[in-house]
Amino acid sequence: LDRLIPSAINAFLKNKNLDCSSGMQVRDFVYIDDVLGLLIKIIFSKEKINGKIFNIGSGKPTTVKKIINEISIQCKGGVPIFNKLSIRKDEPKKLYADLTNSKIFFRWKPKINIKDGIAKTINFYKKK
Repeated sequence: LDRLIPSAINAFLKNKNLDCSSGMQVRDFVYIDDVLGLLIKIIFSKEKINGKIFNIGSGKPTTVKKIINEISIQCKGGVPIFNKLSIRKDEPKKLYADLTNSKIFFRWKPKINIKDGIAKTINFYKKK
């Protein structure tokens, strides 16, 4: 559970505070159903895609802080404590997907927006 989203959900569902960095790192978050949808298209493709790179993501840069705050709001418990942790020296400041090939070859883009994806993920953890 040392990953961002599971850690935040588990803390906030238990009404615990979460120590965070500044949260200004930029990442790309995509819901698993969208990932699987594109992987299935790639696997069963009859197109000539050998050697092509297909990034999978939302293609939308989002700060970690925005994700943590959204999880906190939806869980209705716990508080993120920003600037309590340091950002790792080797951690990239920005990391998000270029969906060009996914769009060109498969006309693919994610269907589930970040708020709905977080809600679905929270519901999954509530059932666990």
